[in-house]
Amino acid sequence: MHCPARTILAVVLASLTVSVCRADDTTASDVYKKALPSVMTLEFSTADGGGTGTGFLAIKDGLAITAWHVCKGATSMKAKFADGEVDDVTGVVDKDEANDVAIIRVKESGRAMLHLRPDNPDIGSKAYALGAPRGLDFSISDGIISQMREVDGGQKLQFTTPISPGNSGGPLMASDASVIGVVVSTRVDAQNVNFAVPIRKILALDPTLPTTPWASVASKDRATSISDDQAIGDALVAWSDAGVGYDLAFMEGGGQGYQNGVSSEVYDIEIRTGDAIDKIDEYSGENATTTKLLKDLRFRLERIRSSIDLLSKSIQSAHSVGTSTSVALNYFREAQAARASESERPLPDELQTWIHSDYATKRFSPAQLSVLGFTPGKTNIRFTCAGALLKSPNTILGVYHKGLAEKLGLKSNDTIVSANGVPITCLEDLKELIDKNRDQKMTIMVERDGEQKELDTKIPKNPEKE
Repeated sequence: MHCPARTILAVVLASLTVSVCRADDTTASDVYKKALPSVMTLEFSTADGGGTGTGFLAIKDGLAITAWHVCKGATSMKAKFADGEVDDVTGVVDKDEANDVAIIRVKESGRAMLHLRPDNPDIGSKAYALGAPRGLDFSISDGIISQMREVDGGQKLQFTTPISPGNSGGPLMASDASVIGVVVSTRVDAQNVNFAVPIRKILALDPTLPTTPWASVASKDRATSISDDQAIGDALVAWSDAGVGYDLAFMEGGGQGYQNGVSSEVYDIEIRTGDAIDKIDEYSGENATTTKLLKDLRFRLERIRSSIDLLSKSIQSAHSVGTSTSVALNYFREAQAARASESERPLPDELQTWIHSDYATKRFSPAQLSVLGFTPGKTNIRFTCAGALLKSPNTILGVYHKGLAEKLGLKSNDTIVSANGVPITCLEDLKELIDKNRDQKMTIMVERDGEQKELDTKIPKNPEKE
């Protein structure tokens, strides 16, 4: 039988339309069925009452992911699953307050966990939210990914999937039920303009940390959350930066560094230290702990800023005549005395506890942690290595005058790529190769000023003495 082309096309399009609709219906149902056993309604209590949020099992048995604002201030929390089981949530394992995400500790149950997908989804692709909007447990909704954009200082997924209070902390999922984001916020002055934190922010958290119990999470003045106060966090960063500035100036010889003069990094840190002191002076809060710690940090900043200024004058004095002078030496001694008065001051217990926490290692560079007095474990790269101060495990912040690193031809801001063709991931790798190649030639590949450069050098017979 002959059929007109338009009739055939209409039948084909109708068939395709039915197929697509069925596929969408099935996909939404599959996402719900696959994710449901892993999603929980979180009911929490606070000093002022309580509320509801959402979480989901991921990473490993006994851990769940949610939004930090669901946890902040909580004195207790319970997790309710779709099968009716209710378990205690014992506390927070790790958190990223800036991005509003957290890992929490739940009962090990052998339940299925959701798969985390770190890559960004395609704009326009389907997105599903499963949670407890307004306390309505285990509700699913769908929409699309609208855009990837900067929100509140961080990258977030914008999506149209309807959400409400109670969805916070729940999974935003792709069509295969993999989690692409953690639901955190919505625009109340718009329709379906919602935001989720990308999964790569979750993967940056440390699931091996000990659990912080709710009593400590709820305490406003707990030592482990001293960085919660932005004023203290900024002051800690400034203090560590100032200490690094002193170390850089000291590397230049303290009156003997006239060969290179004062580095621009030293001047930059000196200026930032002054700005940090001004910010501390502007603090007008009434929190007694914050006031106490800021006063202590202000003293330390003043002492180190004075030390950097004196060291700079020492180096400038020597540089002006091409050799060390009595004036340069006096400046140098005054710089040492000023730094000693800061470093000998006892550190408040609240700062001591926070600085030595595992969380601190994520916020500060190795050089900053060295200033803060952090004691690294066996697995940590040492903050000074082969006569260099480290910015990161294989990037140099500065080299000591006449030290081994300088003799090998290394300079500030060099990133070590390889040595004799062996990839270098940290300076400890380089030290091992140096030890094995005593009194032999070595080719070190570095990235310098955006380009790769080969350094042909010879290792001393006794590098440990350099």
